Amino acid sequence: MPLPRTAGQLQQFICATNWMRDSLIDYARVVQPLQQCLDVALNGKRKTKRVASGIAVDLNEEEVYSFNQVKMLLQQSAQLAYPRDSATFCLFVDASDVGWASIFTQVAVWKPGVAVTDQAHDLLICKGGTFHGA
Repeated sequence: MPLPRTAGQLQQFICATNWMRDSLIDYARVVQPLQQCLDVALNGKRKTKRVASGIAVDLNEEEVYSFNQVKMLLQQSAQLAYPRDSATFCLFVDASDVGWASIFTQVAVWKPGVAVTDQAHDLLICKGGTFHGA
């Protein structure tokens, strides 16, 4: 997949990968340089596909790295499970000064005496985001 050369191509890439974000661990942090590039390119302009397709973008080294990392996340996307009523559910959350994340899993057969980190977790959903303007 070639690097995006217009804001429209970048917008399409971000929108398409955003659709998969529930199975892309750490997506928000990884895509942030691309989102910032798009925000700068579209600043003060209408954010329509037609307008964006006429705005050239030249990704810097950090943005190219981000683009390649997002593609890597797509290749390694986690398989999501369907919730089972009989499972034990686990919610893991974390935050820093940069962003936040939450992972919701289920354990089909909970093993008493086994640490939560050593249980057989099935991923139900993964959410995360970055903080801006706070």
